[in-house]
Amino acid sequence: NLTLFDREVLSQTAWVNLANIMLREQRLEEADAYLERATAIDHETADLHFHLASLRFRQDRPETEHHLRRMLSLDPTDFRGHLLLARVLKAEGRSAEANRHMREAIRLDPGRTRRGRPGAPIPVPERKGNP
Repeated sequence: NLTLFDREVLSQTAWVNLANIMLREQRLEEADAYLERATAIDHETADLHFHLASLRFRQDRPETEHHLRRMLSLDPTDFRGHLLLARVLKAEGRSAEANRHMREAIRLDPGRTRRGRPGAPIPVPERKGNP
């Protein structure tokens, strides 16, 4: 549930950071609620679309690709979007396109030293069933 505090926060970054904490804790519904708040402030930022894609990826929802493509249209230099889109496309059997995005991610971060923007990890899909 959102509290009085929530109504006073007008920073999209704050909402995205709260969503990120919930993602790390595997509290996906709460992450979704925080991202909705962030979307109400500004729905056209690359970072927001990356976080929405990360959440949808973990939920195994089809909107993942849409958010990644929107993110990359807003900021084609963010390697995280290319890397995650490569994973999504590869899982769908679209290897040629996945390879193009993987190459672009590597070109943008050749030493693979960057971990993305602070508080914005590249997600790993949820495991189905028992480990």
